Amino acid sequence: MLPICVKASLAGHSTGQRPEFTADDVVFHFNRICGLGGFAKSSFSATFQALISIIAADKYTVVFNWKTANPMIITEALHQVTPTQCLENPEAVKQWGNLNDWHHAIGTGPFILKDFSDGKSAILVKNPHYWGHDERYPKNNLPYLDRVKFVIIPDETEAIAAMRAGKIDIIDHISPVQAYALTKTNPEISIMTHPDSKCFSIEPRNDTTPFNDIRVRKQCRWQSTCRRSPDHITMVSSTPPPALLL
Repeated sequence: MLPICVKASLAGHSTGQRPEFTADDVVFHFNRICGLGGFAKSSFSATFQALISIIAADKYTVVFNWKTANPMIITEALHQVTPTQCLENPEAVKQWGNLNDWHHAIGTGPFILKDFSDGKSAILVKNPHYWGHDERYPKNNLPYLDRVKFVIIPDETEAIAAMRAGKIDIIDHISPVQAYALTKTNPEISIMTHPDSKCFSIEPRNDTTPFNDIRVRKQCRWQSTCRRSPDHITMVSSTPPPALLL
């Protein structure tokens, strides 16, 4: 059994709708993708085949019940950005059948999708009902930006040229080597770091040799979090993630 608490929040929609996000929404989502609660099985059902049920203990608490212990549930259900983690509004699904049309997008994030042009751009505007606050200045509501435009530039060379020319403000998904090259030719460009949502783990069988020896597991953990390892691999400044090997 794994209880998970839901943040009390209001969802935002381009039409001004503000449905509240509750535990029932989480139950609906996982029942829908796992083929539980009367829903047909989907391509994600295999990932959660050990899931017996998911129930709303109260308005903001969800309880996952498993046949066997599942140490990867946090990664599978919360961390990775896939349709598994993108919870949909039940009323929207009931009304439209799916959310393939971007006009039907409803979410609790800091921005609301205002306009989308396939293969060209996406415009997001501030969600005035977003629940988040600046941790440094708790009285400040987030986000600070009123509007964000994402420009889709498939060609990497063209995207880097646009960054150098000042036509775009931020670029991502380029190699560390290219990023540092940009700062050399354009000193006004800076590199920003941010926490990565990806979570990787090593899960040996602790009942077999040599991993049944806790000293071996501790040594593996130390090696995986050694400062030299990520710096050597990525060629950039990095902070080792918390180790899951115990």
